[in-house]
Amino acid sequence: MAESAPASASLDAGPQFPAALLEKVDQLPSDPGVYLYKSAAGAVIYVGKAKNLRSRVRSYFQALDPAQFKTAFLVRRIADLDYIVTRNEKEAFLLENTLIKKHRPRYNVRLRDDKDYISLRIDPRERWPRVEIVRRPTEKGVLLFGPYASAGAVRETLQSLQRIFPLRPCTNGKFTQYRRRGRPCLDYQLKKCSGPCGDRITPEEYQKLVDGTAAFLRGRKGELVESLQAQMADAAAGEQFEKAARFRDQIRAIEQTLTRQTVARYSGADSHVLGLAREGERVAIVVLEIVDGRLENKAEFFFPDLPEDDDVIVADFLSQYYLAGAHGDDDEIAAARVIPREVVLPLEIQGADVLGELLGEAAGRVVALVTPQRGVRAELQRMAESNAAEALRKKKEEADIADVPLQVLQEKLHLPRLPRRIECFDISNTMGTGAVGSMVVFTDGKPDRSAYRRFKIKTVHQADDFAMMGEVLRRRLRRGLDEGLLPDLLIVDGGKGQLAVAVHVAQELGIEGMGIAGLAKSRILDADPYATEISRSDERLFLPNRKNPVILARNSSALHLVTFLRDEAHRFAVSYHRLIRRKGIKSRLADVPGVGPKRQRALLRAFGSVRAMRDAGVDELAAAEGMSRTAAERVYAFLHPPHAPEEAGPLPSEAGAETLENPAESGSAEAGRPEGTARRPSR
Repeated sequence: MAESAPASASLDAGPQFPAALLEKVDQLPSDPGVYLYKSAAGAVIYVGKAKNLRSRVRSYFQALDPAQFKTAFLVRRIADLDYIVTRNEKEAFLLENTLIKKHRPRYNVRLRDDKDYISLRIDPRERWPRVEIVRRPTEKGVLLFGPYASAGAVRETLQSLQRIFPLRPCTNGKFTQYRRRGRPCLDYQLKKCSGPCGDRITPEEYQKLVDGTAAFLRGRKGELVESLQAQMADAAAGEQFEKAARFRDQIRAIEQTLTRQTVARYSGADSHVLGLAREGERVAIVVLEIVDGRLENKAEFFFPDLPEDDDVIVADFLSQYYLAGAHGDDDEIAAARVIPREVVLPLEIQGADVLGELLGEAAGRVVALVTPQRGVRAELQRMAESNAAEALRKKKEEADIADVPLQVLQEKLHLPRLPRRIECFDISNTMGTGAVGSMVVFTDGKPDRSAYRRFKIKTVHQADDFAMMGEVLRRRLRRGLDEGLLPDLLIVDGGKGQLAVAVHVAQELGIEGMGIAGLAKSRILDADPYATEISRSDERLFLPNRKNPVILARNSSALHLVTFLRDEAHRFAVSYHRLIRRKGIKSRLADVPGVGPKRQRALLRAFGSVRAMRDAGVDELAAAEGMSRTAAERVYAFLHPPHAPEEAGPLPSEAGAETLENPAESGSAEAGRPEGTARRPSR
């Protein structure tokens, strides 16, 4: 890195940038490399590549064209930068891709696997491979095909494949079961399986079916038909007429499948055609996959906030879409995506020659990047853009619908901004033991389960929900300050007491501008046991510095959203608490001679807790499934040692444990409550 020097007068960045940042910009080298923009909190918000680092980065900090509002949006958030010099532009491409996946910058194109897309998986390491449908393929060493936008089309394709190449459709467990009984299932009789479980096919012949399936899914249907025709001729010449007939049936099935597919008016090389549409910072990209002149698949990708220019977005998309996984790193979508011979682009991009060379190296052949102006390619590209515009329109409609409850919450709770990210917290424990906390995250009104977190309470060892909530919030918000990621709205499950804890923690950490609310569950108003209907109060949202709670309209989308949040946080906390209890009980009972895992599970099902077992007699313990009188006496003696106190403390396995699913969390919270809050009884 270059040493500090006075900032150049040629930079017209304005007074909003720190002097140290301008000094770094002024001293950048003219070599190729990668630059990283950071926020005030130190988080990487953008990663870019450059043939000339000095020229590229300085262009951000000079007077910008008023039309470049997207770049200005990004520049206003830059507080610091770092850079890495590479030997050439090709290395910069690869390093940029690696750093994007490592830091996950907010303003970069970052492909995410989506639940609406599915892929097909074949594991060649198995003795008898099969085709599986997967949604989040991350495993290395397997063949992956996709992702496909239409699950129905994929299943229809699989049905065709079962007739052409009858690989086993059963799971490994079923296959083992059929293998033991020595005969195949009904699928073999229906000619949907080649019967490897009953040795009806040799491994060599089965491997040919696997190869044919892979070739079919890669789109090499013409080559596949030619190969099958040659094998049919060889079988006929050797008077193996049944074998030749099977090849003939496969060829006919493939040809019938091809005739049913939509045919594009393009007979050139296998191509992928990109279409891009944008509205402000919302960007949609569509990839049309054309194989042998046929439109085989359409993949759609949506990015909600991309301030960069279109040419940069397309270049970054190509790099991640095709090169991720091709150089030994992990890929979030598919590590074995087929690279076509030709990629049709919507516009010219910088570094197209270098990117084309990298794609060619990954594919093992020449890959052309073309930007057509006329002809069939241009028509296909316009069709891709129309599909991208339609995808963007649908996403906008969905977003507008999803924004309605968020807009109501913003208005009712007097929030400074739309609560795009909402976090809800809950505590679960049994008389202070096995205490855990949960955090669920909703982004744009939908659950973001990858961001859920579970906490083991470390510093509170008594039944004090307020102190436990304080510990969880301190740990979460301290990390949020370090990472520069705080919620727009923080909801705690409970009333004024939990709200006071959340406000106290936020003030303690110096957090301002974050919405905070406490959600209290509805109460039964009419306790008459003879009443035909139970009268309940409304769900109540308590706000800081406000006496009366906010009541959301019944059956409104905003009320459904916050109750869904609360219920999800409660479910997540309770499920974790039960897991901790089971582990704690099993760990204690493991010390009892003659009580193995099965008897531990039986006792847990019968009594639910060690305390309940301690209160039970020998006869009750012996009545549990799988228990004997001797084992029950040993359990009773273990739970009632001589001179033992009547009340037992927390299980040893529950004390001082680390946070599950979030090992990077650090910091502890003081076991205390803000002034004015009372101790809340545990659940």
